Amino acid sequence: MRASPQISAAISAGLPRFDQVPVAAPHREEPFDRIALPPFVVEGIRVPKISPPELLTKAGMESLLRQRYPGASFRGQDPTMNGQVANYAALMYRDDLRLSRMAEMERLLAATSKTGDFTETKELESELQKTFMRGHDWRTEGMDKSVNHWRR
Repeated sequence: MRASPQISAAISAGLPRFDQVPVAAPHREEPFDRIALPPFVVEGIRVPKISPPELLTKAGMESLLRQRYPGASFRGQDPTMNGQVANYAALMYRDDLRLSRMAEMERLLAATSKTGDFTETKELESELQKTFMRGHDWRTEGMDKSVNHWRR
């Protein structure tokens, strides 16, 4: 159904007017003592991500560990793992960070596999496995065995 010319004119009178974008002036030569760079768009300032261990004090990290993993550490226990007694909450926190980073890299690996370059994907997968594999450590071995009913 078409509107009459009078109705079309009344409708378009209420709409904002569209003007052509002005054509940029032709590029002029710069003097030899200056370098002309192409224009670019700045999207915004990237704020660095700060993780809780970087931001919190020792007491703050201790309270964070007690909140996330109740019963795994006690008040006054060193959250930095410098003491002789293993802080299971700190171990679990570090393992959770490792697993989240691993999941992020696996998403990247899945996206890389979609490109069709299977040799690079296999190489990247091998490097990721080497990166995130935990070696033998006397602090974490007890935690691993206790989770696995004391079997390796």
